[in-house]
Amino acid sequence: MYNRYGEYAADVRLLVQSLDASGTVVGQRVVWGPTGVGGFGRAYFDVRSLPAADHYHVFVWDYRLIQAAGVLP
Repeated sequence: MYNRYGEYAADVRLLVQSLDASGTVVGQRVVWGPTGVGGFGRAYFDVRSLPAADHYHVFVWDYRLIQAAGVLP
Protein backbone atom coordinates (compact mmCIF):
# COMPACT_ATOMS: atom_id res chain seq x y z
CA MET A 1 0.00 0.00 0.00
CA TYR A 2 1.11 3.60 -0.63
CA ASN A 3 0.86 6.56 1.72
CA ARG A 4 0.14 9.71 -0.29
CA TYR A 5 0.22 11.94 2.81
CA GLY A 6 3.24 13.47 4.49
CA GLU A 7 2.23 12.11 7.90
CA TYR A 8 2.83 8.64 9.30
CA ALA A 9 -0.21 6.35 8.84
CA ALA A 10 -0.83 4.09 11.83
CA ASP A 11 -3.53 1.57 12.78
CA VAL A 12 -4.30 0.82 9.13
CA ARG A 13 -7.08 -1.68 8.49
CA LEU A 14 -7.85 -3.11 5.06
CA LEU A 15 -10.94 -4.73 3.57
CA VAL A 16 -9.73 -7.51 1.27
CA GLN A 17 -12.20 -9.28 -1.03
CA SER A 18 -11.74 -12.46 -3.09
CA LEU A 19 -13.66 -12.39 -6.37
CA ASP A 20 -14.42 -15.14 -8.88
CA ALA A 21 -14.11 -14.71 -12.67
CA SER A 22 -17.61 -13.15 -12.88
CA GLY A 23 -16.74 -10.53 -10.23
CA THR A 24 -18.79 -12.09 -7.44
CA VAL A 25 -17.31 -11.72 -3.96
CA VAL A 26 -16.56 -15.22 -2.64
CA GLY A 27 -14.81 -14.16 0.56
CA GLN A 28 -13.77 -11.06 2.47
CA ARG A 29 -11.95 -10.02 5.61
CA VAL A 30 -11.03 -6.83 7.44
CA VAL A 31 -7.38 -7.18 8.46
CA TRP A 32 -4.73 -5.05 10.13
CA GLY A 33 -2.11 -3.74 7.74
CA PRO A 34 1.58 -3.45 8.57
CA THR A 35 2.55 -1.63 11.76
CA GLY A 36 2.47 1.65 9.86
CA VAL A 37 3.52 3.47 6.72
CA GLY A 38 5.77 6.51 6.70
CA GLY A 39 4.81 9.68 4.86
CA PHE A 40 4.94 9.14 1.09
CA GLY A 41 6.14 5.60 1.78
CA ARG A 42 4.92 2.13 0.95
CA ALA A 43 4.41 -1.13 2.79
CA TYR A 44 3.64 -4.67 1.73
CA PHE A 45 1.19 -7.04 3.36
CA ASP A 46 -0.09 -10.59 3.11
CA VAL A 47 -3.61 -11.77 3.90
CA ARG A 48 -4.21 -15.36 4.92
CA SER A 49 -7.41 -17.38 5.26
CA LEU A 50 -9.13 -16.07 2.14
CA PRO A 51 -10.44 -18.38 -0.57
CA ALA A 52 -8.28 -18.67 -3.68
CA ALA A 53 -9.73 -16.33 -6.28
CA ASP A 54 -9.53 -15.09 -9.84
CA HIS A 55 -8.67 -11.63 -8.50
CA TYR A 56 -8.78 -9.53 -5.35
CA HIS A 57 -9.96 -6.05 -4.36
CA VAL A 58 -8.31 -4.19 -1.48
CA PHE A 59 -9.80 -1.11 0.19
CA VAL A 60 -8.48 1.01 3.04
CA TRP A 61 -11.06 0.50 5.81
CA ASP A 62 -9.63 3.09 8.20
CA TYR A 63 -6.37 4.57 9.48
CA ARG A 64 -4.93 7.23 11.77
CA LEU A 65 -2.47 9.92 10.67
CA ILE A 66 0.20 10.98 13.15
CA GLN A 67 1.75 14.42 12.76
CA ALA A 68 5.36 14.93 13.73
CA ALA A 69 6.16 17.06 16.78
CA GLY A 70 6.72 20.71 15.97
CA VAL A 71 4.58 20.72 12.84
CA LEU A 72 1.51 22.21 14.48
CA PRO A 73 1.29 26.04 14.76
